[in-house]
Formats: sequence, C-alpha cells, structure tokens
Amino acid sequence: MKGPKLSGNISATDPLKDNRLLLQAEALDSTDEARHTAAVVNELSREISHILVSHPLNAKRAAEGKNIANVVLLRGCGIRIEVRCLNPSMNHVYFFQER
Repeated sequence: MKGPKLSGNISATDPLKDNRLLLQAEALDSTDEARHTAAVVNELSREISHILVSHPLNAKRAAEGKNIANVVLLRGCGIRIEVRCLNPSMNHVYFFQER
C-alpha cells in the first residue's frame, strides 16, 4: 500500500497458523497515521476476502476438492521496498478493485 498518511507502525494480520481467522491490524502507537493505516488494512482485507470467496476460480477449485484462496496477507503496509522477481517465468495473477 502506498499513499498519504500511512504508517508502518501497525500489528500484523497473519495468524501464523493455517485454518485461523485473519487478525485485525491495530495501531502500535497513538498517531493518526497508524490508526488510519490499521483501518485501511482491515477494510482492504475484508474486501479482498469477499471478492475471493465468490471468485469463479475458487468455485472451480472447490469443485475439484482443492483448497480455495480466501485471504491475502498484507505485510509492510505503509512501507515501500523494492522487490525483485524471484522467477520471471512464473505466471502471476494480479487484481485491483476501484471504488
């Protein structure tokens, strides 16, 4: 995530174990930026989960007896780093939803 008034000083949402609910991001300090970032991460996580649950690829995976994608773990929100592609031959699917 990139944008104004964001802070990297929020808690993680990853429960660190499979089959657990996503944790709620919380501000780790009392700044408006940290509170705002936590709220944005929580809302974005809810929207992503909603989109994934009803996605046709997940319906196909469920019909095939495979696990479905139901969350995206957001890490390092409010902090931007450069990440190099580990394997350029891999096919990646990206999606964005605008309001």
